[in-house]
Amino acid sequence: MAQSERAALQAGRTQITAGFFDPAYAQSENRQHLGIDFAAGAESDVFAPVDGDIVVNRTYASDVMQAYLVIRTTQGNEHVLGHISSSLAVGTHVIVGERVGAV
Repeated sequence: MAQSERAALQAGRTQITAGFFDPAYAQSENRQHLGIDFAAGAESDVFAPVDGDIVVNRTYASDVMQAYLVIRTTQGNEHVLGHISSSLAVGTHVIVGERVGAV
């Protein structure tokens, strides 16, 4: 099974609450939305969408818009997971489907 297929199985069915360049978001926030937001309840588990290394963990930031985790693949692609909490240290290797934090 391909890595993207495993990640999709982990995600399950959920509602997208804001997409890339969402026009409603741009109007309410006065800026573009550069990601995809999925509906999830507080304390819901968040799983790694790819295999890679944690290269940034700012999930401790008090401003939710500045709190994020970055996973970098061996190909150099970076996946930013925002609006989560995580105790993973920079340099930690994660595999697709592994729990990396909580909403």
